[in-house]
Amino acid sequence: MTLSISSFIERWQQSAAAERANFQLFLSELCDFLDVPRPDPTRPEDHLNTYVFEKPVTFYNLDDTTSQGRIDLYRRGYFVLEAKQGSNPPELRRAGEDLDAQGLTEFLWDVLYWTWGCLLFAAALGDWAWSLWVSCSLADGIEHG
Repeated sequence: MTLSISSFIERWQQSAAAERANFQLFLSELCDFLDVPRPDPTRPEDHLNTYVFEKPVTFYNLDDTTSQGRIDLYRRGYFVLEAKQGSNPPELRRAGEDLDAQGLTEFLWDVLYWTWGCLLFAAALGDWAWSLWVSCSLADGIEHG
């Protein structure tokens, strides 16, 4: 059964927040809609699992421990996909509204301006001007830190 784009969207807009119940069916139908192959069944030999759902992975943690996880859809050499089931879309912001944030944004603008200034000094006076960037960035970080 081939769906039109509007039928496909309508069908999946009705799904509830049930990621684990829906993502494999959704992605399989999306593959059909896009006329690309569906993922393969998982095999016991992991090196053969080049395009599969629920690809096992090992996470190496900062404390030298490991933990097991899964990638929702994996295709070697192409992509990994982590499915997230619907939620209400966030309220749209006007362009540039996030630049009104204080603190980090203000600090980063300071760093940007100092970097530009040091680039001009380095172009005019040589490499020693970078010491000015380091000292000013450290001072600004202490001031805002």
